[in-house]
Amino acid sequence: MKKPTLTYLLIAIQALLLLFLLISGILQGWVLEHENVEKAVAGSIYTSSGSQEGHRHDHGEGSTGGGSPVDHDTPLNINPHTLVACHKWAAVTFVVLIIVHITLHWSQITGMSRKIFTKKPYQ
Repeated sequence: MKKPTLTYLLIAIQALLLLFLLISGILQGWVLEHENVEKAVAGSIYTSSGSQEGHRHDHGEGSTGGGSPVDHDTPLNINPHTLVACHKWAAVTFVVLIIVHITLHWSQITGMSRKIFTKKPYQ
């Protein structure tokens, strides 16, 4: 594959990853904020004596094999742990592609740096 084609593909993939990171970061904040609010509300259902008022344990239809219920009350039914994992792996992939991109253009980077920093003033 020719270098310009590879560079184009790298930039296109980086742009898509950056867009995904932006969207997943916003969703992550929204979902995790919603989850924290839900936890705070769930914590407030206990009375001062420690008894529960109206707390329901729904382990029926939404249960996973491990016995923990799936939270279908999050925005867009997004599992926060999956979202965080996808966001982290997209970030790792983005960093790797940036390193590949810099490696592909290293001679250009060093050449331009040499040209800029070796110029004598007023020439």
